[in-house]
Amino acid sequence: MKAFVKNIFIEQGTTWTMTVKFYQDEAKTQPIDFSSCTGECAIRESFGNLLAEPVVSFPGNGAITMTLDKDALLPTVTASQYSKPVYGTYSCKVISLDGTAERWLNGSCIISPEETK
Repeated sequence: MKAFVKNIFIEQGTTWTMTVKFYQDEAKTQPIDFSSCTGECAIRESFGNLLAEPVVSFPGNGAITMTLDKDALLPTVTASQYSKPVYGTYSCKVISLDGTAERWLNGSCIISPEETK
């Protein structure tokens, strides 16, 4: 399966959540069953450094939810750099009970940095 591309925007210092639903059919009447799956997600700078690892959960009805706490490890900047966003990419993998990993979501990520004190 080809991963669904969804670009994201995160404001550092806030709680960020994104939920995407997946269906087995084009009419969107049969949600994918993720009940026995686990997930992992990574947000990286464009040149590969890890910025954050959102928590992945499966609330039911074919949904994948990614969440970052307001205190999640993201880039910090000085006041003079405050207005410069950080650009990166993310990917979210779903791992089935047998250990098979598939990428279901990915895309670009823009992080609006919060001023450090």
